[in-house]
Amino acid sequence: MDPYEERILKKTEDLFWKAFIPKRKSGLSFLEGISRVFDLEIVFTTVREGNRLEIREVYPEDGIVKKGSFFEMDNELKAIIDEEEGYSCNKVEESSPFKALGIESFLMVSVEDFMPSIGEYLFLCNRRSPAKFNEFYLSYDFYLVQALIRCISVFTVKDEYIPFLNNAIKYFYKQIPKEYETRALLQIIKEINLSIDNLREVLEKMLRFILKVLMIEEGHTLLVDETTKELRIISSTEGEEMFGVVIPKGGVEGWVIDENREFMKNDPDFESEIVKRRGIKPRNILACPIRLQNRAIGEIVFINKSIPFTSEDVDWLDSTAYRSAVFIQGWARMEEIRRTVGPYLPLGELLKPSSPLHTVKTEKVSVLFADMTGFTQMVSGLGKEKVVAETMQEYFTQMSLIVFEREGIVIDFIGDGIMAVFWKPEDALLAAFDMKDEFGRLLEEVFKEKWMEVCPRIIDIGIRFGIATGEVFIGDFGSDIKRSYTAIGGAVNLSSRLVSEASKGRTWIDGPTYSKVKDIVVESSFLECKFKGFDGEIGVYDITSIERENEQELLSKAEKYIEKKAFRRAFIYLDRVIRKGGPLKLKALLKKAGLFENMDDYQKAFECYDMVLKEDKNCSEALRGKADCLERLEGRVRRKRG
Repeated sequence: MDPYEERILKKTEDLFWKAFIPKRKSGLSFLEGISRVFDLEIVFTTVREGNRLEIREVYPEDGIVKKGSFFEMDNELKAIIDEEEGYSCNKVEESSPFKALGIESFLMVSVEDFMPSIGEYLFLCNRRSPAKFNEFYLSYDFYLVQALIRCISVFTVKDEYIPFLNNAIKYFYKQIPKEYETRALLQIIKEINLSIDNLREVLEKMLRFILKVLMIEEGHTLLVDETTKELRIISSTEGEEMFGVVIPKGGVEGWVIDENREFMKNDPDFESEIVKRRGIKPRNILACPIRLQNRAIGEIVFINKSIPFTSEDVDWLDSTAYRSAVFIQGWARMEEIRRTVGPYLPLGELLKPSSPLHTVKTEKVSVLFADMTGFTQMVSGLGKEKVVAETMQEYFTQMSLIVFEREGIVIDFIGDGIMAVFWKPEDALLAAFDMKDEFGRLLEEVFKEKWMEVCPRIIDIGIRFGIATGEVFIGDFGSDIKRSYTAIGGAVNLSSRLVSEASKGRTWIDGPTYSKVKDIVVESSFLECKFKGFDGEIGVYDITSIERENEQELLSKAEKYIEKKAFRRAFIYLDRVIRKGGPLKLKALLKKAGLFENMDDYQKAFECYDMVLKEDKNCSEALRGKADCLERLEGRVRRKRG
């Protein structure tokens, strides 16, 4: 938590303490107190027994959840228990073990550090008001519950003190929203921007949201140019007029950078270079430095709030400035890595706290090589450079997307081959079969369409795969002249040998890979081969078929991520449903269009609705959506012309 959140939580906890009897007396049980305070249908504690959870304590005792009973954990719940101290779920899936217990939503909090006598985990289920634990409230609910647990573990609450506790919670949620709204906004921005290409757009969205919340007339984000030391506006609610403008270091703006402190003034008696530039009549101003490692790298300036600025505004905007700094730092790191590593590293890898730039690590990974067969013979002497370039660009793009969807990294393109790395062998094998399916589509819709007239040998090409698992060195390698992000090791060499020996359409994997993926392998054959550079014969598995998610499972995963507002992940699963071309394709397209509309990207939403209507011209939802998008797009054109 940042200092702003800590102060609010401390104040709330103080209010909690005042609501308790200062010594042990008869009163509500611990779980009943929690249930009454948070207005819950079910509260229970559990301890883990192998792959099961035992219900240790429960309230109410006469409900469907029984004390001393057990229930099996599915894989998702195991992962939550193993890795999370706090977790919220707004909609329990039908297959979840919680569903049979009548649980629709829950918040899980680890309590073994506070009250080990009652269990290891506390589950607060089916909250009546508010109806759900909001995804963005997870940290706040988590801390709030822990604060209450600390109090109840020492003192006893009586029934008549419930209103006082409720008032403390109301205070907490009344104070949090500004910070919550900003955090929610930043989270949404991160999810809807699949890359951080447009830093300006992201910061402007944030500024406009803050102006709306605090009723301020205008805002500007400024950064110090590290080369020229000039102070330059990089985003502004006043648009093109102020973007890129260099602000002299006189006045408030220069003082904030030099002193690395906030500046607040609730009268017009101040000097501001932005105010001079804008030619506006000032009433008040608040400027907060954007700090990295305690150094001011820029500032956020807000001018003319409808009412005076307060110390709470300073606290909140300081917190916002801090998150802006983190965001800007992430953007800068990404730009640096892009220049060095290249464009084929997924966003999630780029934004890890430990950047892959200038680092080399030893990791156990699965290395995949994909290679086109017959391609070299097909294009040799053809002289159709443009056709080759266009075809291969489409091929590499679609294959890279599949790698990213399966949580992998494209390391390199070698001729017509692709080298990728995965952290889970199962992801590598699933990616290989996804790529095989996609290659079939490309063969029919792209290769043959572009090549048939100039090259009748198109039917001879195919694709093959080799996968090997083991420890490799992965990171930034090269010279002072050229560097690249790559992997080096035995698994790399073996996967290269496997793909070179496999025939068209085959997928060869080594023993360590097979041992991790055998549960999803439906049909395979075993053979032993000798490879150059390796001693003796090596066991190889030729995989011909595997189990994969069906369309409904993919769509369910997409809906889960949509509910969590993790739109980037939702798009991945929706696209996989669409590519399958099955009966749920239109439903996935409609959901994708809806997401684009939520993101105000009406052009892409329009295109999705159009794709639906090409297959079902009478779809009422698509007709309405397309008309609405067209109206909004035309409105934007009119506003621009105006």
